[in-house]
Amino acid sequence: MEGYTYSSKNVMIMVLVMCMIGSMVNGQICNMPISGLYACKPYVSNSVASPGDPSINSPCCKAVKGANIDCLCGYKNSAYLPMNGIDPDKAMKLPVTCKAKDPSWQCPNN
Repeated sequence: MEGYTYSSKNVMIMVLVMCMIGSMVNGQICNMPISGLYACKPYVSNSVASPGDPSINSPCCKAVKGANIDCLCGYKNSAYLPMNGIDPDKAMKLPVTCKAKDPSWQCPNN
C-alpha cells in the first residue's frame, strides 16, 4: 500500500466503527433493538419538525426501558449521533421522559 497514509480522521472513524460493531449484538445496541432506535429517532433528531416527547407506552419508550442506559451514555459524546442526525441532548433526555430513570438522573460524564 505504497503512498497510503492514515489520517487521524480515518483512524478515528475506524475505531468508532469497531466500537459500534463491538457493542452491537444480535441486532441490538446496548440491549436496545435497532427497531427501538428507529422508533426513537423522530424524537431525538436535529429536525426542526420534532413530534415532541414520546408517550410512555410508545415503541420508543418501551425500547428505552429495556435498554442498558449506562451503555447508551457511552455514545453521548461520540461523533456517531450527530453524524446520523441525532441531537445528543435530546437523546440523553429520553430515559427520564420515558420514566426509565428518575427526574434527577443524568448520564455520567464519559
